[in-house]
Amino acid sequence: MAGQMPPECSTTGCSQPTWNGLPGSFCSLGCRNTTPSMCASGCGKASWNRKPGEFCSRTCRSNNNNSGLIAAQQGLPLQAAQVATSSALPGQALSQQQHQQQQQLSFSFARCASAACPCTASWNGLLGAFCCKKCAAGEACASLLHSFPSALAPLASPVLPMLSAGFAKCANPACACTASFSGNAGDYCCKACRRGIPCGRNVHTAPQAPASSAANLCVAGCGRPTHNGLAGEFCGKTCRQTYAQQTPKASLFDYAAIKAQADLWARKVWPAGLGRISQFHANPGLGDPTCPAAKKYKAGVGALRCADTSQAEFAWHGTGTLAGVQSICWDSLNPALRRGQAYGPGEYFSVDANVSNGHAGSTGYLVVCLLLTGPHKTTHASTYRVVNNPQTGTAMYCLPVGVVDYRRSGDPQLKGSG
Repeated sequence: MAGQMPPECSTTGCSQPTWNGLPGSFCSLGCRNTTPSMCASGCGKASWNRKPGEFCSRTCRSNNNNSGLIAAQQGLPLQAAQVATSSALPGQALSQQQHQQQQQLSFSFARCASAACPCTASWNGLLGAFCCKKCAAGEACASLLHSFPSALAPLASPVLPMLSAGFAKCANPACACTASFSGNAGDYCCKACRRGIPCGRNVHTAPQAPASSAANLCVAGCGRPTHNGLAGEFCGKTCRQTYAQQTPKASLFDYAAIKAQADLWARKVWPAGLGRISQFHANPGLGDPTCPAAKKYKAGVGALRCADTSQAEFAWHGTGTLAGVQSICWDSLNPALRRGQAYGPGEYFSVDANVSNGHAGSTGYLVVCLLLTGPHKTTHASTYRVVNNPQTGTAMYCLPVGVVDYRRSGDPQLKGSG
């Protein structure tokens, strides 16, 4: 290395050595600030903020969006993309001169700023930049590892509705981001875009970390985790309102509709940690004129004067024996058997199947119940529901709609002809 002249300042006419001894740098802040960086389009004008990789104006930026897209897709600098798209018509081969020009321009980006590094491209293709973090820290690459820039952020543009990686772009049409938050179509990349403030450049290029397979997902089926991590809940207010609008109201005595909605609800809120639902067994007692559970429920609806299913919600109930499951579905719950009233008097339910599973023993069954809304029903610890039915048992504010089999226990042999 003895006798080798140090690299000179990049400012034209200045012969001072660079401040860090590396090519592509300046000798001082004075030289750096007096030398404007040129427009990334190659028009010959200075960039608007004197920084490398920027354009001189909005006109140049918009005129170069198409070429920038091709460059980003092919890993080429902007000039090479322009030659590739404009030098020949579709289906027409490049002339020898055009081919040589393209070959030269394809290597027109700056090399790594480290003199000891053999890499022919800096990370962003700009003069004075290194090829990687190791080179920037002083540890040069041992071989040619970076022959093209790894990031072409100044050339990014709003592009594809669906990328080859399989996820969708931001739902805001004015946003440049190529990935929505979840990767699903119709979602936004961030809260700002959802509020109507689009990102000015491609900030979000990949979805955020997906929800764990064991996570409790939103009841609405959007694929997001619940807002509090608990089963039977929504991810937020938007999904809660949308779900309420999409679920049609039904008469509290339309047992066919209630059974169908209970089946749908059970599958949507079922936690992954309990395995898959094997079968939903609708309660055949509903529709049977002799079923005591249906008669008690009818009396409860009359006492509360509820109108439709918008004044009710589904919840789980676990009991430790098959005989108990069968009894509940035919006779309803028995207020005389209340035990452990930690949250006050009543029959206990939960919108989280994990909680009810703890009371189901080894039966492999959970009862899906419809709970009427009113002052008799209270919520505790987010997921618990306590329904204070009349202790006489002649009227009940809850209805056993069906049974979920989640351990392949088989047909629970429920009674009824409905």
